[in-house]
Amino acid sequence: MNINVTICALKQRSPNEWLRLVETIEEPIRTHVAQVVWWDFFAQQDSEDRYPQLDYYLKKFVLEHPRKAPKPEISGAVKVDFEESKRIKFEEDRLQDIEDLKVRIQMRAALMQIGYPEELANRRVK
Repeated sequence: MNINVTICALKQRSPNEWLRLVETIEEPIRTHVAQVVWWDFFAQQDSEDRYPQLDYYLKKFVLEHPRKAPKPEISGAVKVDFEESKRIKFEEDRLQDIEDLKVRIQMRAALMQIGYPEELANRRVK
């Protein structure tokens, strides 16, 4: 099926139908999927014609993912093992990459579960 035809059909869904579909997805992926749906189908609304159905999930994400506070500068009096800190940072980054990949795979499956065509779901999780 043509992706544009599918997207036009998705745009015909009511906000309550989107909410019902989003709520069939398990947490924590549900919050991520709700954001994608909101940006794809509700972000262009005028404030007076707004659909508040997915607002809960937008607020929930902001509350659960506050910006990380910057790390304080290390004073010259503290000895830092630079190689060890690089190794730890590399390991943390590697673990985060693995976790991010798992989330993207789950999000892709969840988006397709609620009707997103595969091509569009792939674009949303890059």
